[in-house]
Amino acid sequence: MLKQCSALAVVLCRLPGGAGDVLAMRLRELIYAPLLALTVVASNTDSAPGQERRWVVVDAPRVISAKDVTPSSYADDSRVLELILSPSPRFTEGLKKATILRLNYRIETAFPVVDFLPSTTLSTVFATDIDVVTSVSEFNGRISYVVSPRSGGAMAESRSRESNVTYRLLPPLDTLIESGFDNKGRGAFFAFHADNRTTLAGRKDIAILLRVPKEFRGDYVTLRVSGEMENDEAPCCVVRMVKHGFQDEFDVAFYRDGAPDSADLRKRADGFANNPSLAAAAAKLEAAIRRREQGTGWSFGPSKELVDGVNNAKAEFDSLQEKARTEFRRANNTDSVQ
Repeated sequence: MLKQCSALAVVLCRLPGGAGDVLAMRLRELIYAPLLALTVVASNTDSAPGQERRWVVVDAPRVISAKDVTPSSYADDSRVLELILSPSPRFTEGLKKATILRLNYRIETAFPVVDFLPSTTLSTVFATDIDVVTSVSEFNGRISYVVSPRSGGAMAESRSRESNVTYRLLPPLDTLIESGFDNKGRGAFFAFHADNRTTLAGRKDIAILLRVPKEFRGDYVTLRVSGEMENDEAPCCVVRMVKHGFQDEFDVAFYRDGAPDSADLRKRADGFANNPSLAAAAAKLEAAIRRREQGTGWSFGPSKELVDGVNNAKAEFDSLQEKARTEFRRANNTDSVQ
């Protein structure tokens, strides 16, 4: 059927006056519209992270040092640590005219989040972009970020501790992000939206402040990523932007910078982030996903054997990951914090 219709489209293109081109394009749209609809529906299915086709890959350093930014006036018997995560989305090879439309990050942790950056509104009263610096301040027992222009005086406040976060505020009317607390205060979310001035691909730093015990040594946070992208992948001559949802998740190990045994803590975090058994299970899962994709066509889905292969590989990965998490927390004496 497709061959006959395509041949007819070629004949129509040869008609004089350009009328044939219009008719041929209309015919191609009628032929491929159902296939495009199937593509859109299939791309937005709610697969578990790690089980769907990888349209966008998000990577980040898997081990980070957490700076102690506890203000000197803070009387609570705990520390405030600053974690700066640097997730970096990129497109998989072969995509053309691809754009990330929205990008969501959710950070899950075992400890209370007291503040985060960037905040919901990034617009300013300035007419142009402006570099800002941040500090961590305490007022009436509440810890929070203080954001000020690079020439401002907030850094000189006696109750503030210098932060490692720097970024650029945008001119007025640009609200590109919503952010807030999540998971009953033990997490934070960040929702980025694209506009015609910015791209969501590439590195985006996000920071959180955690309240941890005085004797804290190290732990991990889980970064969950989701979003939507569009890509011109229509067959033949039909030009349509097809939207796809994507999601992923991974753990980031962190340790307290400046601790007496920080070198050992770093080595332990490296071992958690580069677990060979977990890496082998992840590679096995990726291979199962590729086999499933190769066994999926325009008009038919993968076989039960291929689907079961992905599910079994995912179950094996999840089991090994949970074991690694438990052992890492036990080694850092944080296994009782849940």
